[in-house]
Amino acid sequence: MGNPSEMNKLIVGEIVLTPNYLNIQISCFLPEPANVTVIIQDNIGRPRCDERFLLSEGHQLIDIDVSHLGQGTYNAWIDILGQTFIRSFYIEKKKSNESWYDKVRNFFD
Repeated sequence: MGNPSEMNKLIVGEIVLTPNYLNIQISCFLPEPANVTVIIQDNIGRPRCDERFLLSEGHQLIDIDVSHLGQGTYNAWIDILGQTFIRSFYIEKKKSNESWYDKVRNFFD
C-alpha cells in the first residue's frame, strides 16, 4: 500500500488528447468527493468550454469533448477543492483533401 500521507493528496495529471482529437482526458486522484470545474481557454484567453463534474474520491478520469475546437493551443483551468491547476494542450487538425467546391457544397447540405 502507499504512504498514508500520499493517499490524502490531491493529484491532477497531464492532459491526454485522444488520437482523433475529439476528446481530452485528465486523470486525477481526489482525497474526498469534490466538485470539479474545467474551463478551456484559447491562446488569447477566450473561454471555449466550461464543464462541471461531481466526482467521488479516489482515482478518476475526466473526459471532455473538444471536437468543436479548431487547431491551436489551449489551456485547461482545472479547479478542485479550492486549488487551481493549469494544463496546456495543442490540437492539430489534419488538412482535408476536399476541393473548394466540395467544401462549399457540403456547407449547404
